[in-house]
Amino acid sequence: MNWLFLVSLIFFCGAYTRPALAMSTSGLLKLANKSPKHIIPLKDASFENVLAPPHENVYIVALFTATAPEIGCSLCLELESEYDTIVGSWFDEHPDAKSANSDTSIFFAKVNLEDPSKTIPKAFQFFQLNNVPRLFIFQPNSPSTLDYKIINISTDAGAERMKQIIQAIKQLSQVNDFSLQLPTDWTPIITSTVITFITVLLFKKQSKLMFSIISSRIVWATLSTLFIICMISAYMFNQIRNTQLAGVGPKGEVMYFLPNEFQHQFAIETQVMVLIYGALTALVIVLVKGIPFLRSHLYPDAKKSYFVDAVLASFCALFIYIFFAALTTVFSIKSPAYPFPLLRISVPFK
Repeated sequence: MNWLFLVSLIFFCGAYTRPALAMSTSGLLKLANKSPKHIIPLKDASFENVLAPPHENVYIVALFTATAPEIGCSLCLELESEYDTIVGSWFDEHPDAKSANSDTSIFFAKVNLEDPSKTIPKAFQFFQLNNVPRLFIFQPNSPSTLDYKIINISTDAGAERMKQIIQAIKQLSQVNDFSLQLPTDWTPIITSTVITFITVLLFKKQSKLMFSIISSRIVWATLSTLFIICMISAYMFNQIRNTQLAGVGPKGEVMYFLPNEFQHQFAIETQVMVLIYGALTALVIVLVKGIPFLRSHLYPDAKKSYFVDAVLASFCALFIYIFFAALTTVFSIKSPAYPFPLLRISVPFK
């Protein structure tokens, strides 16, 4: 009886610890098609079967990430949409996940730590991950699930990073028909169309005024000043350092400015400062030169001119105050000891 119990126990333990069976290509395709983004979720109960040494000519790319605000992984947030674009690019041209030039198939999986207050995903524990994001590729006929290649994730955001990841996948899988398919950005087209339409309409309705504006030295001085402000901003610095756009605070809030830090900044901070300085410069020019110019061309009547001057000057002064309040607010964020806050009108800029 004891002998039968021992044999049963050994058999049970052996069955329990046996390696996970790899899923078939059709099974992986079925899981991929269940997801609207064709990304196979690595669940606790099934991740070992998904990532088990795949069959011949099947490669599995897996992203381990953590988008929980408490983690504060800005690279994870950036990579979230980029990974979707990479997967979409592959399945747009290969609905069956198979290369057109060979029998090689590529599937994509992901495990995401969305709530650290809950149990850590077993896939994180299985691969003993202590930092994210990580991108692995599992090759066919590997000896075990722990046999994988690491795909480096560049700090270059956007299309450049996606191209580098695709190039690494192509080299490791020997698949050549894999290219990045970016969705068409209609914003520049729509913006150019609207600006062109408004410009043509103004020239047709107010040709005299438009020609006066174009030939005005004040307008060209304003545009030149704004251009200089943009050129002396930290845009080139941000490009060289690959500065991230924004950050995540301790409570999950989006951070646009690095507090108590004068040597480092987010990329969006540069854009905000350029906007503030440019607006202040333009408003001062309008206040000093623009109002007299408009009065002499649009309101030659002396009785109306004083009223128009007062209204326009009041608006310019109000907006100068608002943008200057925003500027002092930024200074107080960068240095809490900054002693010159303006009125509470600066609160919306925090």
